[in-house]
Amino acid sequence: MSSLMDKHDRLVTENTALKLRITECEKVSGIDQELKEEILEIRKQNDALKTTWQNLQGKVQQEVTDRIERRWSR
Repeated sequence: MSSLMDKHDRLVTENTALKLRITECEKVSGIDQELKEEILEIRKQNDALKTTWQNLQGKVQQEVTDRIERRWSR
């Protein structure tokens, strides 16, 4: 009987420890999800900035080309 009670106590202790680990894992999982969403938002902003940068590069290149053509056509 004593052995059975000891095993019961051990299992209760292990169960409590596992419940605490589950709680921690759920917290980490929530943080992980928030970070994933933040990364996606940053990627969207980065893509928008890349597009803007490419557009500006194209405009600058076109302006340089236009100036060169105007200078040579004089």
